[in-house]
Amino acid sequence: MRLNKRASPFEIESFLKSKGLEIKKWQCRLDRFTFQNDTRCFIELATEEQAQKAIEALNGIEFMHKSIVVAPMKDGFVWAKKPESSHDSYFFDVNEVSPSEALKPLLEERRLMFSVQPPGWGPKIGGSGHNDIARHHMERHLGQFGITCFSKLAPFYGDLKQRPRMLCFIDFETKSGADQAVRAFDDKEMEGCKVRLQPCKLAPWRAHQVGKVDKALLSQLQEKGLASTEPYEDKFVNSDRTKGAKYHKMTQTQRMEAIAAEKENGGKNAKEEGTKKEAKVTE
Repeated sequence: MRLNKRASPFEIESFLKSKGLEIKKWQCRLDRFTFQNDTRCFIELATEEQAQKAIEALNGIEFMHKSIVVAPMKDGFVWAKKPESSHDSYFFDVNEVSPSEALKPLLEERRLMFSVQPPGWGPKIGGSGHNDIARHHMERHLGQFGITCFSKLAPFYGDLKQRPRMLCFIDFETKSGADQAVRAFDDKEMEGCKVRLQPCKLAPWRAHQVGKVDKALLSQLQEKGLASTEPYEDKFVNSDRTKGAKYHKMTQTQRMEAIAAEKENGGKNAKEEGTKKEAKVTE
């Protein structure tokens, strides 16, 4: 099954059970840096009849504002085994790797945020080639301090800001190794670009995602000052861009103007103002 990456295991399980399905076995991978799934979930239901019913009834319907894909497992499918180390950025939420174990580097303060001055390294902005070069430079200079895992690399989208911008998160084997990396490279140049290595604190959206998986773990992180305590509304799920919403046919600029007009007018005629602007743009 392919689905929204923001869906937590609990939300997926609740959704399936609400459709009258009995789950016998399942497999869902979560990113240890974002706690989002990898958009795939493999499920074994109680009977073949239930499986056929699920394919017919669920394929193409919306779940968390995304159309899901439900199909039979391919011939030769084998259930994945638990990774032997924490070098994989994904972990399986099947009670084999607990959420607290997945976030152990953060709890032990050996996870750092790595930032680099845009556009970073390489001939292209973004793309696998650009990421490969960045990964090579990080491994070359920081590998001596004991790296266990990199998060996915964030693209720069061509901006040329002078201040270093977050590229990824890095887990080190020890806090001592992380501290040494900070002393050696924070606020200094690496391969011609200024970089930063800073302590990691979960942003509101990341904290929200962790809380959907393990509320007790999120509370622990917040008590230690390692996660934001700000309330967060998932704008990608509860979005004004979703089909049927008031502003879903507008561009981002038009939505922002309409929302601002709504605030000024006390909620009156905001949609009309936005529609008028949309008409002018398309003429």
